[in-house]
Amino acid sequence: MRIIFVISVIFLFVISPLLSQQSKDNLLNKQLVLQQLVNKTGADKDLKNGSFGFYAIDTKTGTVLIEYNSNQSLIPASTMKAVTTAASLELFGSKHRFKTTLEYDGYIDSECVLQGNLYIKGGGDPSIGSSFLFNKNRFEFLTSWTNAVFASGISGINGSIVGDDEIFSGELIPSTWTWGDIGNYYGACSSGLSVFDNVYEIEFSSGNIGDLVKVKNILPFIPYMQLKSEVKASSVSSDNSIIFGAPNSPHRIIRGEIPSGRTSFFVKGAMPEPPLLAAFAFNEVLKKNGMKISGEPSTINRINTNSKRQKRIQIADFYSPFLIEIINWTNLKSVNLFAEHLLNHIGLLKLKSGESQAGAKALTEFWRSKGIDTQGMFIADGSGLSRANGITAKQLAEVMKYMTGSSEFEFFYNSLAIAGISGSIANICQGTSAGNNLRAKSGYINRVRSYTGYVNNKSGNLIAFAMIANNYTCSPAEMKSKMEKIMVAMSESNCD
Repeated sequence: MRIIFVISVIFLFVISPLLSQQSKDNLLNKQLVLQQLVNKTGADKDLKNGSFGFYAIDTKTGTVLIEYNSNQSLIPASTMKAVTTAASLELFGSKHRFKTTLEYDGYIDSECVLQGNLYIKGGGDPSIGSSFLFNKNRFEFLTSWTNAVFASGISGINGSIVGDDEIFSGELIPSTWTWGDIGNYYGACSSGLSVFDNVYEIEFSSGNIGDLVKVKNILPFIPYMQLKSEVKASSVSSDNSIIFGAPNSPHRIIRGEIPSGRTSFFVKGAMPEPPLLAAFAFNEVLKKNGMKISGEPSTINRINTNSKRQKRIQIADFYSPFLIEIINWTNLKSVNLFAEHLLNHIGLLKLKSGESQAGAKALTEFWRSKGIDTQGMFIADGSGLSRANGITAKQLAEVMKYMTGSSEFEFFYNSLAIAGISGSIANICQGTSAGNNLRAKSGYINRVRSYTGYVNNKSGNLIAFAMIANNYTCSPAEMKSKMEKIMVAMSESNCD
């Protein structure tokens, strides 16, 4: 027995270091695999005419682990939202709320009739009637507004319901958005008074292939909108139509194809003038509750100058959900409208202007003030829809790293989609060490794929990363697969 014990001890002393070294070698090999995979992706034939950038950094030590072409400005697509939402949390805090106020000018006479206008003063709240935040209860705000008006003692209005969106003035659609985007739901512009996600739905019915389809309904009803449909039924299996139309213009034309043989098929579009629809919807609900209103619904830009200058009396304030709830949807479902509102608010806070251009300038300056080198950072919007955006993989990853030291980090981290579980990365990394581990904001527009976020590696270190591919010649799905392999390799690496 003594001999066996001695042999066992000798075995442990001799073999254990060898096993330990073998384990270290395996981890080093995995790190080498990651580096080689990143290099291989950058040199891939499908990126011969394109560009690829990658950057990974240890969030605790600040050690740059791997980088490739990390200082080249690339189009980020929706990973831009991570830059916008992170700054918003830092500037406003997760518990911030946006306020909408009901006000009136003139006076209430002895018969409880308002001799003046009733105003919906927007505070840049993107959540009013939102299908993301309220779903089946998205019309409840109209009931709350109506109850507040009656509670104030007003039983009739000798004037108009006026939507006031002046908190955001000037150009609210980024000038670099394309004509083919701005009429569609994902191109809905921000507004000081937004409602129903600034989106409407066209309900179609379709017959045989090649026939024009029929417009059955528009929801919500927009009385001032003039829609011309040139959509035809086709063998396509999903929506292949485009809506054209400018903000504040009632004219809309939709062209393209939808599946044939459908009794009901919905296509979403960007609302022409959200403040006017808010006024119209409120006007209708008040009337249904017995209130007589002499004037037509209007907006602050449509009424005369003297009415704008009238002193107003407050009726009630209404508040949005907490900012973090808006940010959760912004990052998880990549809601362009929410991101653009946040950019407007950043501009308003820092530069006293709610224009998109001011927001872009303020956002860049914010990150510069946090120690990030913003040379080569070109911000054109808050959502990433614009192809004029430019950012480096290093800058994206540095934003991610910065947030790990923020008091808002837990909120930000939890707003990102989980690989293999949720959001736009729910179908990747399943059954791997990156699944239910890696969290990221993804980005996709034509010929652009991008990801930025966090992953825990084999050593338990939290790695901040970013990767961007532009102008690849393979399919979007193939590019995603190449980048997915890098995600898995990151999670399997030791990268100390």
